[in-house]
Amino acid sequence: MVREPPTEARNSECSQEVATSRIPLGRCRTKLDSIRGILKELGRLYRAGRSGTISVNDAAKLGFLLSVMARIHADAIFEERLDRVERTNAKS
Repeated sequence: MVREPPTEARNSECSQEVATSRIPLGRCRTKLDSIRGILKELGRLYRAGRSGTISVNDAAKLGFLLSVMARIHADAIFEERLDRVERTNAKS
């Protein structure tokens, strides 16, 4: 699996490739708090698996986890919207 970069690289928003990381971090780390960020990370993961930077097996496992994160994020957005509608109807 992919090793974590050192603490200073994890804490900086933008960092260059870290030697201990098997997947290059690129210029900026992708934030996984939106569907767009998750999609960007899936693309990076796909390219890393395709190029042989990481094994296809590891890429598949990590891709599965990212797809779960995307579904959870979509469910959270739906829940927020539903709460908003319920509050609006309760006031009426």
